[in-house]
Amino acid sequence: MPDFENLRKVLLCQGEPQRVPLFEGTIAEDIKNAMLGRQAIGLEDEVEFYMTAGYDFVPLTIGLRQTLRGETSGIMGTKQVETSVLEAAEAHYNPFSGETSTRMWAEADEFSYDAVERLG
Repeated sequence: MPDFENLRKVLLCQGEPQRVPLFEGTIAEDIKNAMLGRQAIGLEDEVEFYMTAGYDFVPLTIGLRQTLRGETSGIMGTKQVETSVLEAAEAHYNPFSGETSTRMWAEADEFSYDAVERLG
């Protein structure tokens, strides 16, 4: 049975957990599909996969990782998608050309937190 408190205990070094938690940053879609016996296409399928596989958590992409990968659904997948959340500017200096360029980043309140809200 999934137990986020078990993972939390490990991550925060709060004593010995009941068991060693499984942890993956991301899992290839073909593995998810094979385990589910169908294509994983949405947040509910992601939750089903991670719970069936015995994980104590479902990884979501919110913030910098969401921006870098262009994920808008909150699902930590292996496919990069287009994004429109790049808004706020951060300057970068190129020592070879001597030029400063601007890279666009989103502000925290511009990210979608729908996945967290849907999961509760």
